[in-house]
Amino acid sequence: MVADVSLLPAQQQDDDAVRLVHDLTAASFGGWGDPGRLGQAEADAKWAAEDHLPELAQMTVPCLFIANERDPVFPPAQLRRAAGRTPHSEYAEIPDANHVAFDPVSIERINSAILDFFTRH
Repeated sequence: MVADVSLLPAQQQDDDAVRLVHDLTAASFGGWGDPGRLGQAEADAKWAAEDHLPELAQMTVPCLFIANERDPVFPPAQLRRAAGRTPHSEYAEIPDANHVAFDPVSIERINSAILDFFTRH
């Protein structure tokens, strides 16, 4: 699952990339049986089942929504809808990027979108 949301299909064929993702996940989140990790998964599932669009309509500060084109966790259509409900928001989409973009091109595009947004706000 981690490889599916972190690596594009071509990257999943690279043993070093797959190993890196698994090592980073283990170092960041610990083992699957850790109570903290299980609690986070439960909180994520609860939050995802709730409708947060009404909350977004009440935002008073500029917001940037960045969608990765191939993100199965937060698909672009979902983030476009959220941006459309949020006052003073902007939407940027990173082409050919998965949920967690590890490739340098996607990282640069994400960083550029963020820096551009901060520069203007």
